[in-house]
Amino acid sequence: MSFTEFLERLQSSLVVRHIATSRPHLRTASAGDSSEAVHAMMEAEDFDVMPVDDRGTIASFFERRDDGPPLLRTVAVVDVVSADLSLLELVEHFAASQRRFYLTLGGRSIDGIVTCADLNKPGVRVVIYAILNRLELLLQELVEAHYDDLRWVDLLREEARGRVQERIREACSGNAALRPTEYLDLSDLLTVCGKTPETLQALDVPSRSKLDQRYGSLVDLRHAVAHPVRSLVAEPADVDRLWKRIDTARTAVTILEQRPR
Repeated sequence: MSFTEFLERLQSSLVVRHIATSRPHLRTASAGDSSEAVHAMMEAEDFDVMPVDDRGTIASFFERRDDGPPLLRTVAVVDVVSADLSLLELVEHFAASQRRFYLTLGGRSIDGIVTCADLNKPGVRVVIYAILNRLELLLQELVEAHYDDLRWVDLLREEARGRVQERIREACSGNAALRPTEYLDLSDLLTVCGKTPETLQALDVPSRSKLDQRYGSLVDLRHAVAHPVRSLVAEPADVDRLWKRIDTARTAVTILEQRPR
């Protein structure tokens, strides 16, 4: 199975409904509730949005304003995404719209809500990590294609060089030695590639500085994804940066998978 096929299957198994808040856990106001009463509920529970349940149907919602009671709005097409939309597509939607939330459509009716904050949940991290994991494996193959020994160790930064050499020594002493490149982190792989003309060409970048500009931020993304206590998104503006990094990683994977072997 190719990585493209794997990612498609992964995306089809992790969709909006897996991170959204849906019935019966969805908090709603009732039709006929005054804006003052809803305002009090929203303030008490720190909600920016509260759908309105009108005899089992959601066709409107209250939205917080900077001052005064929340505004009652009728649900429009732009307010809704499918509960079966893939999580990467959801990130792209949030990045393009700069919205804070979408109502989710399950079947023929609105049954939940998904917010920017939900992009910090495990399902999103799993999909992103799969892409970054594939990128690291391809970079490992790229380094090995141009170095049949440990000459690449000298290209590492001093601190990283000592760390990698220590890892290799410990593994050898424990009779558990792996391929040397398996002791490299993403930042190490990018450092080696940035100092090797052939790997720069394979990544379609003209120089080390351009490689750092294009791919350097993926190291921070990897750390954030791997550590659930770190937020990927704190506010709507963060989603655009997240999406650009995801797109950069996917593009790099495509470039490396298509390179001549």
